[in-house]
Amino acid sequence: MNEFQDDYRMHRREEVVGFLPKNYKRVLEIGCGSAIFRKNLDTNIEYWGVEPDSASIELAKESLVNQQDRFINGFYDEVCEGIPDKHFDLIVCNDVIEHIYDHNGFIESLKTKLAPDGVIAGSIPNVRYLDNLKGLLLNKDWKYQDFGVLDRTHVRFFTEKSLKRTFADLEFEIEDMRGINSIVNSNSHAKRWIKSIVYWPFFLMLGGDTRYLQFGFRLKPKASKD
Repeated sequence: MNEFQDDYRMHRREEVVGFLPKNYKRVLEIGCGSAIFRKNLDTNIEYWGVEPDSASIELAKESLVNQQDRFINGFYDEVCEGIPDKHFDLIVCNDVIEHIYDHNGFIESLKTKLAPDGVIAGSIPNVRYLDNLKGLLLNKDWKYQDFGVLDRTHVRFFTEKSLKRTFADLEFEIEDMRGINSIVNSNSHAKRWIKSIVYWPFFLMLGGDTRYLQFGFRLKPKASKD
């Protein structure tokens, strides 16, 4: 079991930082929690965080990175009218899209919040993750859990192929998309080497994408043809 599955929402998520653009001044984070990811961002930016859990919002306010940071308590579809259009250089969605029933409508709405040349960056679980396939193929089970790919609050599931198709259908250019949080990750070089050897036959048989718990991405709306 990948260690990252133990409540990934409490992690700083440094592995997503590599998907952020080099320059940004106005950031909107959807599902910001207690704003742990905010600590990865530049200090002197305009930051808006949206989070439905009021307790998390209070924690975020207690540990402000910048006194000007703004937090909105509520689900995105309830508060989106109060968020300015065509304003943000960067919108962050770390493990959010899979919680949205109308994920297409959600992503389309985010597009209206982007400034010209703005991007959406974040991560999303991979339903073809090897541990998940093990439960499905060997244990013949699909058991929802508190965290991970089968988090009981997930209402949508994606493979690498279906995720790319979703973004293409919504007229986004994928600037970057890669697997993150590999099942062979370990602080020990020796353990990583051993895991790689043990899991290699499965990657060869089932596909290299099965090694990743999530995919990180950065998207940019395609230029209008008008």
